[in-house]
Amino acid sequence: MEKGYPPHDERGLLEKIAQGDKEAFKIIHDHYWTAIYETAISFLKSREWAMDVVQDVFVKLWIKRAGLPAIENFKAWLFITARNELISALRKKLQVNAVNQNYSDRYDVQTPLPDDDLIGKQLELLLNQGIAQLPARQKLMYVLTRNQGLSHDEIAGKLGITQKTVSNTTTLALQNLRKYLQEHGDASL
Repeated sequence: MEKGYPPHDERGLLEKIAQGDKEAFKIIHDHYWTAIYETAISFLKSREWAMDVVQDVFVKLWIKRAGLPAIENFKAWLFITARNELISALRKKLQVNAVNQNYSDRYDVQTPLPDDDLIGKQLELLLNQGIAQLPARQKLMYVLTRNQGLSHDEIAGKLGITQKTVSNTTTLALQNLRKYLQEHGDASL
């Protein structure tokens, strides 16, 4: 099937989708997914957000499947639906940004709350415990990158290893720390 052209017997597929045929839906989904995704990512500049919007478009298509046979120009209808979802997503983002800005304007986020100091100390203690649990090489890479602020190139030169080894070891250290914090962190923090 060539990109840009409707799938063979699109009208028949739409009628089958209207009757709940999931295979027909999959054919339409697979045919149009990339084009809608490319449109979404060009506006949103975020893969995850674009994928969410595309998913919303196809959920809407499934929900409105009973009316699909009556649509004269399905491709136009689908892309108008995608455009509306994009506008809706952008509108929601603007509302969230406005609420966050309003909160920042209303409350001085620089003013520490009474529990902030205690929570910070608890998080620091938990992080230090996690660092202590790391294998020696990972611990060294973490300390050199995070605490001493050295670049991967500087560490590689200092230790006589490749930059890729530094990068891989640092990545493993961060993954292990995240896992430790998730397993041992207090959900209320």
